[in-house]
Amino acid sequence: MNGYLILLPSNKKILLNNQVTKIGRNQENDIIIKNSFVSKFHCEIIFDDNNYIIKDLSSKNGTFVNGEKISGDAILKDHDVLTFNSTKPMFKFFKGESSSGFVNAGESFYSKPLKKLNDYVAFRMKYIILISIFVFILAGLGLYIFRDKNGNDKYSFKIKEDIVYKKYSELMEKFGEKYLSNPDIISKIRKYIIHYKSDNTYKISMENREKYIDMIEDIFKAYKVPLELSYLALIESNYNPKAYNRFSGARGLWQFMPETAIQYGLIVNRKIDERTDPVKSTQAAAAYLHNLISIFGVHSFTLTIAAFNVGDGTIMYSLKKIDDPVKDRNFWYLYKNDLIPDETKEYVLKALAVIIMSENRDVFN
Repeated sequence: MNGYLILLPSNKKILLNNQVTKIGRNQENDIIIKNSFVSKFHCEIIFDDNNYIIKDLSSKNGTFVNGEKISGDAILKDHDVLTFNSTKPMFKFFKGESSSGFVNAGESFYSKPLKKLNDYVAFRMKYIILISIFVFILAGLGLYIFRDKNGNDKYSFKIKEDIVYKKYSELMEKFGEKYLSNPDIISKIRKYIIHYKSDNTYKISMENREKYIDMIEDIFKAYKVPLELSYLALIESNYNPKAYNRFSGARGLWQFMPETAIQYGLIVNRKIDERTDPVKSTQAAAAYLHNLISIFGVHSFTLTIAAFNVGDGTIMYSLKKIDDPVKDRNFWYLYKNDLIPDETKEYVLKALAVIIMSENRDVFN
């Protein structure tokens, strides 16, 4: 059995040593994390009697497993989330047969080495100038692409924010979920709708959806999963059962990682990969979504979407940081307080945009 860590949210896989894997800021560590909140020699993971044991090395900010600070050492279990202070989701632990897609030992993770103040300011100035030029070019290109021959917007004038807000609030109310009326949220969802509306890939994806929707609907009904969640396959793979992410190792209609696929009954080995089977992978996805809804509740539709992206362990870890769980146990609290990765924030907004426009094509066409 290999033990390995997955870096969140990039999904890079790091193979653990068969004896001791050292983690810290110093170059002598096996896993190097260049950030000030990590000690030079922060912790180590020891393989002993078929168990992986994490041991804190008297680090300054502590070593946390699923949000709980360990005292001494702790045995790691599948899906445990490891952090190196109380607020930074970093790695997820797995033990399994996965043997490919690993990054090299000794590679630096998470952030660039700390810079002196003057170097940092110079770097930021160069970065801001480059971004400004890039935004200016994109703005000009956008005016060209999204204007008709009379100079009017092709898409945006048809998609008013009040219509987006109305459909967004209706979707949230359908699942009995609290929601933000924050203009920035509505503006982002609207921008994603405009993006998908103008992207030919969306049209191809919806054509692909027609091939599988009857099968997906039957399976989702059997598992009592809302059909709205079937649009996650559009974001994941454009409804392409052969889709493969070379960077993360995710594959198939629902872009399962090997360990999650195996957990939900799919065969994944060198000869067989059932992630590419539309029916079997959809059954696994429906079972996974069913479990996520069971964990987070039907009134946490957006938490289910977030967990599908980053994993239920990470979301449960984030929920533990809420001050008032009776009042604030919802996705939007995590969103506002930066308690989930930016990638997951945007994933949920994309999902809402796709669901809203696809379920209201008469309004957004």
